[in-house]
Amino acid sequence: LVQGFYGAGNLGDDVMLTVLLGWLRSQGIQPTVLAENAARVERTFHVPAVQKVPLLGQWGWPANWLDGSAAAVVRRIAAHDALVLGGGDLLRDDRGWKNFFYSMETVLLALALRKPLYLVNVGLGRPRTRYGRWAMRFMLRRARFVLVRDRRSVDVCAEFGGADRCRVHADVSRHRL
Repeated sequence: LVQGFYGAGNLGDDVMLTVLLGWLRSQGIQPTVLAENAARVERTFHVPAVQKVPLLGQWGWPANWLDGSAAAVVRRIAAHDALVLGGGDLLRDDRGWKNFFYSMETVLLALALRKPLYLVNVGLGRPRTRYGRWAMRFMLRRARFVLVRDRRSVDVCAEFGGADRCRVHADVSRHRL
C-alpha cells in the first residue's frame, strides 16, 4: 500500500507517485494507493486506489466510520504486506495535531498490525510538540527503511532513533524493498 498526498492536483506529489509506481512495479510489486482523491489516481495512474479519510478524531471522522470509508482504509492496510509512505513533508506537527495525525494515523495503524514500513523520498521536519516527538521516535525506530531527500531529514532520523536505516539519495531506483 502506497500513501501520499496523491490525486490532489499537486504536480510534485503526482510525479513522485509516478516514480514510486515504476520503482515498485520493477520489483514485481503491484501496489494499491491510499490517496487524497482515489478516483483521480485510478483514472490517471491505472492503479487500484482507496480514499484516504481521517480515522482518529479529525474533521468528519464520525461520518467516515458511519459510511464505511474509514473501515475500508483499515481493511486495506490490514490486507497489504507493507506500507510505503512516499514523498513530501507529510510528517510534520507545525500545522497542528489534526494535520499531523491525519498522516501519522495510518502509519501507526500499519505498525500496530506489524506491517513493514518504508519511508521513501520524505522530508522529516523536527517535531515541535510532545506528541510529535513521541510519534516520530516510535515510527523511525520501527521503519524498515528511510530514504530522505535532505540533510535536515537525516538529522531528524539520527535524533529520533532511525539513523541506521536512514539514507539520503535522490535516485530511489538504486534501492529495493
